[in-house]
Amino acid sequence: MNQEKPAQKSRNSFSTSGIFGETICAGIDYITATCSSNPGYDLLAEFVAGLLRQETERGHQMSHWFSMGYEGHTAGSVQLASNGPTLLVRLSGRVAYDHWPTVGKYATNASRLDVQSTVRINMPTIHFAERCESQALRFEEKHNQGRQIELRRNSKKGKTVYVGSPKSDRLIRIYDKGKESKLAEFESCWRAECQFNKRLAWTMLDRLRNWQCQSTFAQRVVVDSLEKTGIRWKAILAKPESLRMPARPESRLEQKLTWLKSQVAPTVSLLLEHYDLETIMRSLGLDPTEEREKHRP
Repeated sequence: MNQEKPAQKSRNSFSTSGIFGETICAGIDYITATCSSNPGYDLLAEFVAGLLRQETERGHQMSHWFSMGYEGHTAGSVQLASNGPTLLVRLSGRVAYDHWPTVGKYATNASRLDVQSTVRINMPTIHFAERCESQALRFEEKHNQGRQIELRRNSKKGKTVYVGSPKSDRLIRIYDKGKESKLAEFESCWRAECQFNKRLAWTMLDRLRNWQCQSTFAQRVVVDSLEKTGIRWKAILAKPESLRMPARPESRLEQKLTWLKSQVAPTVSLLLEHYDLETIMRSLGLDPTEEREKHRP
């Protein structure tokens, strides 16, 4: 009996276990929509204005925003603007995941919709981008569909594979979410995003409205879209997975607290060994008596 070679055995074992681990999250990651009818215009403007206030409360600065003849405001992951008869709304990240249903309810058109699936990889991920690129190149060589395929390397954000053109109605991105986000919950995770533009964005948003779960919709769309380019992604299981919501990045205020804890706290601890707390507070421009009065019930 011929013994199986160690290398071949390893490959067979690897293919059985699969390279994909758990699906961390899936859903809407970005939406650009407009509304040009009443009362939807006013209702959507009021709703998104509330989201802007929430972003400022989280420490993001409000600033003016101009885009394609529209004028309005931006803060954090929310943009709201108008050109008079039409309202323009953009949401990204966790805000888009949470609030796309309201935007979709009042929108009369959408020009961009990003759908993502984030999966943990059960293998060293150093060559995962090259693997995806090779699959897409082999498929394109065989089918000659005219898609652009590009692998970019960034020293801080890691590798990203692009399939398609930003000017087309569909662009695929696959990137190292762990390195890009620098969040512990995304360690060894890669994200596949399908960016739908122009009329296709409105078509996909209309389809999304008919699904009860955006995560199931997103996972199905990502798998199907990547399959059409020759790239294999983790398919939906016969038994639905219980997916978590995307992690929300730290707010500006939370970032400042983190900086205070890591950079300032050690110095303050050292000074407390030699000075009393009131002296240190006054050195920071804070009057202990006034601060107590401000926070007194």
